Amino acid sequence: MSSIDSRTALQVTSFTLVKRGVPVPAATSIGSSGSGSVSYQDANRPVKGASPFEQWESVLVKLPTAYVNMMNADNAAATGSGNYGEFFISTTKGATTTAYGLRVNDDGTNNYYCDTTVAYQTAWRSAHSISPPKTKLIPVGATIASLTGILTYSNGEYKLEPRKNDDFGVITAITYQVGNAVPTSFELSQNYPNPFNPSTTIRYMLPMSGKVNLRVYNLLGQVVETLVEQQQNAGAYVVVFNASRLSSGTYFYKLETDQYSVTKKMMLLK
Repeated sequence: MSSIDSRTALQVTSFTLVKRGVPVPAATSIGSSGSGSVSYQDANRPVKGASPFEQWESVLVKLPTAYVNMMNADNAAATGSGNYGEFFISTTKGATTTAYGLRVNDDGTNNYYCDTTVAYQTAWRSAHSISPPKTKLIPVGATIASLTGILTYSNGEYKLEPRKNDDFGVITAITYQVGNAVPTSFELSQNYPNPFNPSTTIRYMLPMSGKVNLRVYNLLGQVVETLVEQQQNAGAYVVVFNASRLSSGTYFYKLETDQYSVTKKMMLLK
């Protein structure tokens, strides 16, 4: 992840040698403000010369709550060029300037991704033939309770490299509860609009709290998106599904809890 030469070695006071067969040291928890922190806000972009980040280069770190502000760190317009699998997180929700915070890369052996463009999916499959499929979408606007990874430096940018699924804390996507009423029964509504391009809204009701899964399947029965995979309280919920990376066709979305399971059909037309 980094090199230690005669100049940097003079500044190193201690280090841990990690090798095959030896447990990896626990991640170091670092804050987003105060001494030793990495305050990855829009106004403090992690680039060359940003000293708060240098101290953590090549270290396995655990960041506190982060917000996903852009799905493609190299192509804000999402036009399909410059897709490197890096998205922006920040300590502040919503991007307000041309600098969007800390880059998170997708090179780890995990199922998470953020970029939904078709060009990204094509490029990812070509460059990551031995990695697991990207089936867990982190939508723009999502909140990540914590994020663990190795802080690296390349091409003038500091980047966080999550390794496995467990490096991602609880992700609260663009799924929000409507009102305070508690429904009396389970219900999954038909998505609207339908047909749609590229986004549609899915509503469902839970009369009791529990683990909720909401997934999208293709005609072969393969999972193409996991929209909800978390514990939720009783209530009415809304999910915004962006299918910009998928091709036109018929898809199915399935709501599953311990007590209920139902599937509905929807049509994507581009």
